Amino acid sequence: DDDSAKLNRTFGTNSSNTTKTLSFWMKRGNLGSYQTLFGTTNAGFLESRLQFTNLDQLQFVDRDSSDGVTDVNKVTNRKFRDIGAWYHIVFTLNSTDGTADNRIKIYVNGIQETSFSASNNPSSNYSFQFFRSSVDNFIGANNTSDFFDGYMAEINFIDGYAYDPSYFGETNAETGQWNPKKYTGSY
Repeated sequence: DDDSAKLNRTFGTNSSNTTKTLSFWMKRGNLGSYQTLFGTTNAGFLESRLQFTNLDQLQFVDRDSSDGVTDVNKVTNRKFRDIGAWYHIVFTLNSTDGTADNRIKIYVNGIQETSFSASNNPSSNYSFQFFRSSVDNFIGANNTSDFFDGYMAEINFIDGYAYDPSYFGETNAETGQWNPKKYTGSY
């Protein structure tokens, strides 16, 4: 709580800059502030991030540093305010999809989010800056600020594939609760 913990990694060559899947479980610690779950910077400039807003909504922002303009902005109407709950988030990017609203998908506990307060979708075949090669990629921060306060588990990043939640979780037939399952595909 209230520290500045983060993980940083520079990837080798990506399989794709148009198609990616990120699956993770998380539990929030504090509410009401910007907190970056995953971020990508290039030469110190923030290029992309998946974060909670100060209103506790989930937001994805992506931009190309060459022009400084935000190309993608997606913000859920849903607020994530239950600090006692674990949330399973599957975040899928696929700018090759012919339908603009399908190019970014966010699933929470196996159900796709469809209500957004902002929904600026990427153009067809857009090259996402998010979790790409040869730049700094972060878990738990956007580099030097907006640190995530909470827990994360079962983080899976699959480059080059757009997967739905069934690859990472399943509904318990007896309780109806969404539970993790082992991802058995390739990375």
